[in-house]
Amino acid sequence: MTAAKKIRISVQEYLDQEEKTLSKNEFIEGRLVATAGSSPTHNLIAVNCASVAWFALKNKNCRVFNSDQRVKSKSGHAFVYPDISIVCGTPELDSRGNLSNPKVIFEVLSDSTEKHDRS
Repeated sequence: MTAAKKIRISVQEYLDQEEKTLSKNEFIEGRLVATAGSSPTHNLIAVNCASVAWFALKNKNCRVFNSDQRVKSKSGHAFVYPDISIVCGTPELDSRGNLSNPKVIFEVLSDSTEKHDRS
């Protein structure tokens, strides 16, 4: 048996596809990575962390985003949906709504996603 060939796509193909689908996929250097559904525990941890962050930053010039905000890496070769993103100052969004200047991102780790999330 031979290993399956990994298909790579361009950033443009990824962004075009992402606009047409109801699911969320991350993009890492030409590879699509499907985002898994979250457990109630994962969601509770994420919303609690976001709430604490929002409360701590509410009188600062910072915004807290949830996992629906796509973040573009500085290289432009990766697009991810962190559980929480924080921007201080003006959010830098491209024409497709990709955030490029988070000060910090948070990922709630699980056994099945820890390796990917840490990378």
